Formats: sequence, C-alpha cells, structure tokens
Amino acid sequence: MVTAKTTQSGAKKVRQPTLQLVFLIQALRGGGAERILQTLAEYFREQGHQVTVFTLEAPDQAYELDPKILVRPFFTSRLCRGPGRLLLLPMQVVELATRLCFMRWDTLCSFMFRANFVAILTGLLGFRRPLVITEHVPPTSFYSWGSLKGRVMLSMTRALYPLAQRIQVVSESIKDSLTSLGVPPHLVVVIPNAVNVEKTRCLARDEHGLHQWIQTRPTIVNVGSLAILKGQANLIRAVSLVRKEVDVQLLIVGKGPEETSLRLLISELGLQNDVRLALWQKNPFAICKSCQVFAFSSLFEGFGLAIVEAMCCGLPIVTTSCWNGREDILQDGISGLVVPVDDPKMLAASLLRVLKDEALAKQLSLGAEERARIYDIEKIGPVFLDFLTRPL
Repeated sequence: MVTAKTTQSGAKKVRQPTLQLVFLIQALRGGGAERILQTLAEYFREQGHQVTVFTLEAPDQAYELDPKILVRPFFTSRLCRGPGRLLLLPMQVVELATRLCFMRWDTLCSFMFRANFVAILTGLLGFRRPLVITEHVPPTSFYSWGSLKGRVMLSMTRALYPLAQRIQVVSESIKDSLTSLGVPPHLVVVIPNAVNVEKTRCLARDEHGLHQWIQTRPTIVNVGSLAILKGQANLIRAVSLVRKEVDVQLLIVGKGPEETSLRLLISELGLQNDVRLALWQKNPFAICKSCQVFAFSSLFEGFGLAIVEAMCCGLPIVTTSCWNGREDILQDGISGLVVPVDDPKMLAASLLRVLKDEALAKQLSLGAEERARIYDIEKIGPVFLDFLTRPL
C-alpha cells in the first residue's frame, strides 16, 4: 500500500509505501523511553504508517497516544510482577513470535531492557524482517555489578545484546557502555532523542492547577522521577543555599521511590513552605513555562530528554554535566549553564546567576529555544525511520 500527501497548493508529494511498524515496550508508564515511543509513534502515524504497540505489562498508560495507534498488552502481562519477571521471557518470546506470525508487519523496534531481551531472542527464530532494539541509558552506569539484580541484568545484556540485529542509542556514552560489554561497534547507531517542538510549545500554553502557587515567588522547576540518580537531594540542598540571597521556591515534578527520603530532607532543612513535590503531572510543559529557571540535577543520564523539553519551553536551564562529557546537549553559556555533577554549591551559584541577571536569563532562554530545533522530530524522524527499515 502507498500513500500520497497533498500540499496546501494542491500538488501531490511523492507517493511513499505505508509501513506496518510494531513497537515493543515494557509498559507505558511515565518516563523518558515511554515519551520517546509516543513521539515516534505519533510522528510515523501522521506520516501515514500503521503503528501497533505491544506492552509486556498491563497497559497502565501515563501518556495518551493517538487513538489510531493500536495498544495491545501481552497475555502474560497479568503475570508480569515483581523480581521474577525475567522468568517470563520464554513465554513472552513465544507470544511475540506467535503474534508476528499472524499479522502483517514490516519492522519491530523495542524499548527498555526486558523488551529488548524479548525482541533479540525472537529475532533468533528466523524472521526475515528487522527486529531492532533501542537503548536509552548506559547499562554499566544504570546497573552495578555489586548487586544481584545488577549482575543479572548486566550479564544478560552482555550475553544478548551482541546478538541483536541493530541497536539505536541516544548518545555516544551509551555506545561506549555497550561496547565495553562486548557489543560490536558496527551494530550500534547513535541517533539522539527527538521531541515534537511545536506540540510541546503548544502544550506549554495550556492552563494548569499550580499556576497560583508558582506566581507567589520566583520558582525553580525540576522534572524527573524521584530517584537517587536524578540528584534531587542535591538540588534541594542547593535551593537552601540560594534562599540565603534570593526568596525562591522549588517545584519538583515527578514520582518515584525517593519521595519519602526527599520529604524528610525538606523537613530537616526547614523548607516545608519553599519546596513542593508535585508528583507526576500530565502536562509538565505548561508548569515549566510558568517558572523562572529549569534545574536538572541528575548524577548521570543517557541523554537528558527533560533538558530538551525545557529548551522547547524557552526556559533558562542550569544542568549538571550528567552525560559524561561525550555530548553537548546544550551549549554552556549560550543555551544553558553547565555545572559539575554532585556539587550543590556550584549548582546554587549558577542558579543565583540566572535569578539575579535578567539579561543572562533572557539570553539563555533564546539560546535554548534555538537549540531545541536540532532535536525536532521533523529532523530526527526520517533518520530513525531509515534505521528501522534498513535491510538486514
């Protein structure tokens, strides 16, 4: 099947084949990989391709997908709970292979570790169409050989990833991590994360329930899961230092396992009236747009999608150098300020620079908006489609 698009002048563009694309992911809960899947799936659907999303776990959707995108949880999704989920891999491989045998599809792309394991093992069954995987975090940073779970996941990654047909990663640091585990470099293709710049900016203009609270004082905002690796404890400490000179407040948007410990830290520092944990929000872009500074405090990131989303909103950004120095997601001093990882004092100093210098804040804001365009889905989407459909 082919599709033809008509321009505003009525002229038809070159007809392109309609592809049947299959995405496989662990679940559709709020997170960076899930957001990327949503962006790619909706872009390909808008291009006229058919998109089906399989989930290993129950469809607990944090993001609303286009209704024309089919979302199908695995039959084994009800059993996919707790640390024994890896034991379901053989059943999930059989289920994926069976589903693929009874549907029309052109290529499959998987997201996140367990889904990648399933896709790789299914690809070994002799399918003649691409089954490719993506990786959004460096495994050797995300997992530790010192824990049982870490040893299991890193061992499986080292055993299975070299068997993949192709691997897309979002940064050079992730490629380095994979090659250190024995993945042949020629299998790995670096394609940065994509954002829908226009959609993000449109969502940033929406109303939200936190507007009144934000308007009371200058507000620093952070978006990310409440996890140790996101470094929000350092950010809270930095804000306690900033408040010695400027009356600001901090808003953290996200949920996660560190919520209790962060609330305890907030109480210990006497910041109960100055720091708010807003938990997960459906539209964080509108919230960010209302704030004065975006602070990104992660200890490491494979990419840092939230930074790019904040750039789309035109926020001045202060971020840690959490991508291991191999990439320049933003330009220090032009589209944001970069500080060392795990250094609350330096983070506080840069936040104060932005809060006290309106000209600097405006310069960084304009630079961020311009920098965001290089990650637009209109530029990244065709590159990613080429990766998906390249012959084996």
